[in-house]
Amino acid sequence: MPTLNEIRDEAHDRYNENPDLDHVCTRMSGECGEICNKVGKLTRAKYNPNFYKINKMGESELVKEIKGEIPDLLFYIGVLAKMLGINLDRSWIDKMEYNTKKYDYKPKK
Repeated sequence: MPTLNEIRDEAHDRYNENPDLDHVCTRMSGECGEICNKVGKLTRAKYNPNFYKINKMGESELVKEIKGEIPDLLFYIGVLAKMLGINLDRSWIDKMEYNTKKYDYKPKK
């Protein structure tokens, strides 16, 4: 299993588009929008029993599509982090420690 920094480095190495921060953020936003659109369809299906008939896509297909979009989002997060010199492993650890204190998090047993 790769570390967050390994994912970051591989994404940056594979990225061959415009090396502008705004462009990367626009692409990242697009990927996030694709995920949110599919999550919205899952949510609408809860309240409309005919949704899957109308949409011709079942829950499992939507989840499969979301599964395919999440790595795209992670890709652009990795590119952005590398461009800005951010250590994702350290950032994750620091943020989890901060949130644990801030929200008085107690691990589930």
